[in-house]
Amino acid sequence: MLCYNLCIFLPSSLEVLPGWIMYVSHLFPIPTLCEIMSQVKQVMDEINDKIPESFNIAEIMAKVEERTPYIIVAFQECERMNFLMAELKRSLKELELGLRVNITLTFVLL
Repeated sequence: MLCYNLCIFLPSSLEVLPGWIMYVSHLFPIPTLCEIMSQVKQVMDEINDKIPESFNIAEIMAKVEERTPYIIVAFQECERMNFLMAELKRSLKELELGLRVNITLTFVLL
């Protein structure tokens, strides 16, 4: 009896399935690759605009009269922040090149 019910149910449900797929695809449209890439590019541009300029550590050090341990730590943090911002800019540039399909993905990029 179970096999008979499945034999009746499956063909009828398979006939309805394409209609459901079409109905659901209109309710929840799937973005195209171009739309996704434009959204990624927009977020990249926003991040690029927010990245601050590098700290000029030599200029800052020249302004400091006394070098206490706290001042030395602040200089080290400025150096680390410069490195971090440079890495962020480099990564965004690689992502932009990847979106333009100017570079191929390698294991280093993954």
